[in-house]
Amino acid sequence: MPPPPTGAYPGPTATVDPAMKRRLDDILVARELYHEIGTELPRLLVTAGFSLDSFFFRGREWVSDFISGLPSISVHLALRDQTIRAGNRDWKLNDLRDIGHLSVAVPYCDLVFTDADAENAIARSGVADEYKSRVHRDLTLLPDLLTLAPSGQAERRTLFE
Repeated sequence: MPPPPTGAYPGPTATVDPAMKRRLDDILVARELYHEIGTELPRLLVTAGFSLDSFFFRGREWVSDFISGLPSISVHLALRDQTIRAGNRDWKLNDLRDIGHLSVAVPYCDLVFTDADAENAIARSGVADEYKSRVHRDLTLLPDLLTLAPSGQAERRTLFE
């Protein structure tokens, strides 16, 4: 079979193993832990008062909840999950870049502008509501939205809340 065109990845198909779909959350969390935190984990755990053993001794569910509770990882997982579950189009390299950028913007910005696909994924996931971000795709709304922006710094959730 020839490789997919550069910059495009085939979307999910009907032949996906149902058991793997049910485990999608665990798979995505494990990927985030390995690829995004990776070798920094021991150093970060010491800062938080954990050893590597005590962290993993708490069990798969606790570790998954902890990793999923980090704001940028929470958004990253939610958007990747929504994009995978939608399965309505082929993935493009830019989709992965969008998810990476949005995973930082949504939990820490009051206003986020993106394309229609990402806006829909964010709406389906509920992360904009969770982090009190307003997400739009129409830049002509920007002047009006800026006049409605709250004064001062918006309240944001922290890691230990």
